[in-house]
Amino acid sequence: MRSIRIGVIGLGFFGAKHAAIYKQLPHAHLTAVADIEENTAEYWGRRLECDWYSDYSQLLARRDIDAVDIVLPDDLHREAVLAALARGKHVLLEKPMAVRLDDCEAICRASRESQKKVMIGHILRFDPRSIAAKERIDQGQLGEIVHVTSRRNSPISGARHYAEHCALTTHSGVHDLDLVRWLVGSEYQSVYAKGRWLKLKAEGLPVYDTVLSLLTLANGVIYQMENCWVLPEHYPSMLEAKLQIVGTKGVLVIDVSSSGLEIYSDEGASYPDMLHWPEVQGSVQGHLREELSQFVDCIIEDLPVPVSAEDGYAASAAALQIHRSLEEDRVVQFDSHQRP
Repeated sequence: MRSIRIGVIGLGFFGAKHAAIYKQLPHAHLTAVADIEENTAEYWGRRLECDWYSDYSQLLARRDIDAVDIVLPDDLHREAVLAALARGKHVLLEKPMAVRLDDCEAICRASRESQKKVMIGHILRFDPRSIAAKERIDQGQLGEIVHVTSRRNSPISGARHYAEHCALTTHSGVHDLDLVRWLVGSEYQSVYAKGRWLKLKAEGLPVYDTVLSLLTLANGVIYQMENCWVLPEHYPSMLEAKLQIVGTKGVLVIDVSSSGLEIYSDEGASYPDMLHWPEVQGSVQGHLREELSQFVDCIIEDLPVPVSAEDGYAASAAALQIHRSLEEDRVVQFDSHQRP
């Protein structure tokens, strides 16, 4: 089996994880990395033994790179994706697709016009619990789905880090918006949302503390979604997430309130991730590795990607409609005919 030559654009916490995984995958060759901070690019280039750039256009200009993984801040996705496709690269784009609807539309159009693979990095699709839930729902074990409830809350440190480039709904809410749409197999139809802006307002951050959303789907399912990122900084979990699906024949629950490993010392407490990207004996494992591995396999074997540009558009558009409902304080109807 041939090897795919990969470049990673954006080397923040998550981008560095992506790059480290490609270094370990048997059919991927990490060729180059890029970050606007030259010291960061050089550090990871040397550590991962690959070329590095502070200008990602130099990485894209290389003919020997087959695919790029874009892990830039949420509001910088459009230009990078369009440039990569114009250079004939396959693209993995970290969620969300974008934080503006016109950017999402532009990415979708470019994807459709390109012969290259475009995959959106919705990591929950690769969680074995999500896959098992999907199988049981499709087999009819829950009967007809009545309603869905999700909660995704996290400490304030996340808001302080990401708020400059995104909103709570597009950064956090989009996870469950994609997952629920996939699990129940239907499109979003309407939403009404309420939010509070208190703690982050006091810190000068222009994003909601909490957003509660009530959505309906075309198949009649009612979905209530809770998102918050102002839990105390030392909350005993980096993520409090739970999904409940109620059907006419049963109930399914996915609980991610704990990774299962807690470490306490005189210096304090820590809760290492053991689910999404745990590092075990120097190797990054978990759902993220599976996501990137499938991206590489889809290129090598010329298979459809598991999370398409259209999927990414649907999740991001839903998140943006929630934000519209918040700003206009009304029920917003989704235009089922409005597709890029």
